[in-house]
Amino acid sequence: MAIGTIDQLYKSGAVALSLTEPLRPATGEVIFPPTYAPPVGSDKKSTYDISSTRNGKMCAIDSLGSQANRMEMLFLEDEYRTLVPQVTVKAGELEANLLKMGHRLADAAIRFSDLHDRITGAFLAFRDKGNAVPLARIGPTSLVFGVWDSRETNAKIPRIINSVIRAYDVEELTRSAQYFTTFKYQDVGFGDKDKKDASAVGLADAPSGGTHGGVLVHGKIVREAQLNLHSLRQLKGSDDKETDLLRRYILGLALLAMLAPRVHDLRQGCLLVPDQRTPARMEASKFNGGSEESNIRFEEVQTFAHEAARKFGAPASLSATFDAKKARESMKKKLDEQA
Repeated sequence: MAIGTIDQLYKSGAVALSLTEPLRPATGEVIFPPTYAPPVGSDKKSTYDISSTRNGKMCAIDSLGSQANRMEMLFLEDEYRTLVPQVTVKAGELEANLLKMGHRLADAAIRFSDLHDRITGAFLAFRDKGNAVPLARIGPTSLVFGVWDSRETNAKIPRIINSVIRAYDVEELTRSAQYFTTFKYQDVGFGDKDKKDASAVGLADAPSGGTHGGVLVHGKIVREAQLNLHSLRQLKGSDDKETDLLRRYILGLALLAMLAPRVHDLRQGCLLVPDQRTPARMEASKFNGGSEESNIRFEEVQTFAHEAARKFGAPASLSATFDAKKARESMKKKLDEQA
């Protein structure tokens, strides 16, 4: 029997909801994965993340962290921005939204603001009492996508959503290019001894050979996402009623982030769309290892998320100011500890 509603999923006792979404390049056959820098001190060049498996080579197209950051941007859109607090931090003429901060509520940009004490109290409430509500009142996406306050309270909240995009049976390609300058450096008053400096400012021809040329995918491209319902059930409030409201609120946000239709415009040369030849598949995994198909509709997810946020009482926008004095004090403390 398929799980067809969110309430059925919530009460089912399932430990995870998984999504397998086949993708394809929007155009052409070659896609460009991310490149990763070599280890510090190495003389090697940057590389793709390609691993050898029994069935050919597998390539990482979008990582766990990158997918989380992309999904989080959903809550900046007009249709969904009222579901979470829109928290901004000002530093002089600069302004940043919490949803764009890499470490979420543990990011230095907000920890060294006048929200510091409130955020610290929220982390301590979670660490010492298991109460996640204070965190949800400021930055609920930290509960959805995970956060680690490694520099102060050491509170660590695991991700509820994990999502990656991989390509299977890939063939790595290379490419070469040649740049010809409009004016030759020799013709505009420079000598051969100036060639290196002329090249640096674009006045010398520049060949480029054997660089990253993307990958040709002979197998499939798949987005694999999991919603950890077991971790969701570890979230607690101050009593049973608040706990239920909190879990439903976070579940609504997580389902939205996981299932919202999107074009995967990952980087130059890597624009992916759903592969309609093989529809996406969802299933709920049970504690005993069994599984059930899930056909929850996205329209129901939208309704559920807005209703859960209304009942939980997601607060309005918050504005904070970066405090350089706090940052300096923390830097001095770290230096003293190291000394």
